[in-house]
Amino acid sequence: MGIRLAKTAGFCWGVRRAVNLALRVAHERSQRILTFGPLIHNRQALDLLRTKGIEQMPKEPECRSGGPILIRAHGVAPDVKENLAAGGFEVIDATCPHVARTQRIVERQAAEGFHVIIVGDRGHAEVEGLLGYSHGRGLVIEKPEEVETLPDGLEKVCVVAQTTQGGDRFERCVEAIRRRCKNVQVFNTRCSDTNNRQLELFELTGQVDAVVVVGGRGSANTTRLVELSRERGVPTWHVETAEELPLDALERYKEIGVTAGASTPHWIIEQVVDRLEWLQRRRRPLVWRAASALLRLLVIGQVFLALGAGALALVASHLMRLEYRLAYSGLPFFYLGSMHLLHLWATLPRDLSLVSGPTRQFAAHRRTALCGALLSLLAAIVLSAWMGVWVFALVALTTFAGAIYSFGRIPESWARRMRYRHLHNIPGSKDLCVALAWAMMIVIIPWVHTYGIAWLGGRNMTPLILTAGFVFGLAMVRSLTVDYREIEGDLLLGRETLPILVGRKPTHYLLSFILAGLAIMAAVLGLSTGQFRDAWLPLTPVLVMAAVYWVTYRQRMRSHLLWAFLLDLPFLVAGVLAWV
Repeated sequence: MGIRLAKTAGFCWGVRRAVNLALRVAHERSQRILTFGPLIHNRQALDLLRTKGIEQMPKEPECRSGGPILIRAHGVAPDVKENLAAGGFEVIDATCPHVARTQRIVERQAAEGFHVIIVGDRGHAEVEGLLGYSHGRGLVIEKPEEVETLPDGLEKVCVVAQTTQGGDRFERCVEAIRRRCKNVQVFNTRCSDTNNRQLELFELTGQVDAVVVVGGRGSANTTRLVELSRERGVPTWHVETAEELPLDALERYKEIGVTAGASTPHWIIEQVVDRLEWLQRRRRPLVWRAASALLRLLVIGQVFLALGAGALALVASHLMRLEYRLAYSGLPFFYLGSMHLLHLWATLPRDLSLVSGPTRQFAAHRRTALCGALLSLLAAIVLSAWMGVWVFALVALTTFAGAIYSFGRIPESWARRMRYRHLHNIPGSKDLCVALAWAMMIVIIPWVHTYGIAWLGGRNMTPLILTAGFVFGLAMVRSLTVDYREIEGDLLLGRETLPILVGRKPTHYLLSFILAGLAIMAAVLGLSTGQFRDAWLPLTPVLVMAAVYWVTYRQRMRSHLLWAFLLDLPFLVAGVLAWV
């Protein structure tokens, strides 16, 4: 049994933009945020947004309290915006840019004397908004047969489409209109996302034995996907959550395809896929299940991360020309592994229904993970004491600084201006602290253990500075890549990371800049020895990390477990190269 997940499953660009905007506004303000109509056609997502203070506005006569109100992706008629502003509301427009473009076309063509024919669903919020821009010159048809019902005397006609129209209905309507009217201008305003989603479904139905469509039952584009799948003769189930999956019925199919509507949150899709993968694993041989369980344990338990940190310590010792000792890998293995486990444990959301993938499995064993983290931290402290007083002091200092970061409060006078009450709330601070901890454990401590405090007295510190900067940069890229992938989940959970603060594009530029700098630094580190092999040793993890980030940026990998393994692969590869 295999699971095939459609690439286009989940939020379309316009819905994602509207949800992200609503969450940003909610993060920045303490007051309730209203939306004009349901922000998204998904009951679970609306329930979550309500916990963030984002609610649908009641009937207009009952709500004149003012405050911010968000126009959803479907858009509204211009007079609606004017009435809301006149009623004391601060209007925040989250209309999808594709819809806004159609609105401008309708308004311009109507002003030039054209009658505007909208091919779409009567009563749909987007269509009602477009009619408002036509200034009384708008008409709606849903199918070609309705062209005959249009009034006579339509000399100048402009045809647009509801952006979520899919299939060939628009083309067939245009053909019928051209036969009826002479002067016809056509604007194909359909969003490519809808077409791509349906085309991908057609391709999927030819590869699988059954299809699961995830999304709200009130979502028109989701129900359309269900209809199209059933029309092609494939057994199809429409579910809103993983709990609705008919596991007994699905168990008999070898290949199952999963797609979702444009208003389905990613965490619900991942939970459905998790459930189907569990069903898949249940049918595998015992040996395969045991190997799969071990792999999940190594990834979820941060063992691969800890091994990667230990492997990077071997590389750092080689670059600094230190005599390598097993303790140099053991300390970061125990310490950094425990710190990442403790971070995962501390940042679990109160509502565990929002998590999926490895995080959901981690949550199921969080007490065991906490015990493992504390034992690993204890092992790191004992090992540091065995390595000497200076190493122990640095580990103690790092732990103390980490405790201040995790639990320290910002002075009230600063907090009012910064909007952050705790140090760990400051966007980007987590990435900075993680990178500093990696540089300390992997580079600085082995140097101090080798030279003691004598290195302060004139020893050439260039290898130390370059290697520390190299490891710091690699750790920063790893941390920011995680934040980049999890940006939507962090927004929903109320976390403020650097990608959330500055946006996807600036984060992409920052990561590209750091990776380019690391490549240059790796070349300098390697070539300084005069040996070609040493040039590839630091450059290899940079190239592999760049490939992992590219996969993340292009959203080419759905499996969180495999992605988490690849995230630490650059360090393991570098360690193997240094060993051989």
